[in-house]
Amino acid sequence: MQDPTPNTSRQQIPWPVRNTYNLAENYADGPRIRVRCIHPPGIYYDFIRRREGDVFDLIPQYVTVTDANTGQPVMEHGKPKKRIVTAEEQFSERTMERIGDDAEIIVTTSQQALRQKQDELDEGKRPARGR
Repeated sequence: MQDPTPNTSRQQIPWPVRNTYNLAENYADGPRIRVRCIHPPGIYYDFIRRREGDVFDLIPQYVTVTDANTGQPVMEHGKPKKRIVTAEEQFSERTMERIGDDAEIIVTTSQQALRQKQDELDEGKRPARGR
């Protein structure tokens, strides 16, 4: 029996990748901003689709500094260099509006969005004709 050969076609990334499993490791200390999504198609924030009307917090986060020419991370002492992106830098007036900190967090699931869209369509339907 032959030993399996390692797959060399896949490149291994030498630095940690930000994903849904390690989000909390990327959060930094600092002021948060509670916002409401006002962009009709919605936006993505922290790997979650935020639909129009959703309320969530913008949280300061560590991001990897990359070289503008190569797109590769800038390394410092063998590790990727990090910087903090504040909540203020993440805020966009085009897609969000600031609201008070006392507002309740709202996340619309895909099933809720489908149900809401179907209800809107049902309201505009004409009644079926009887034969």
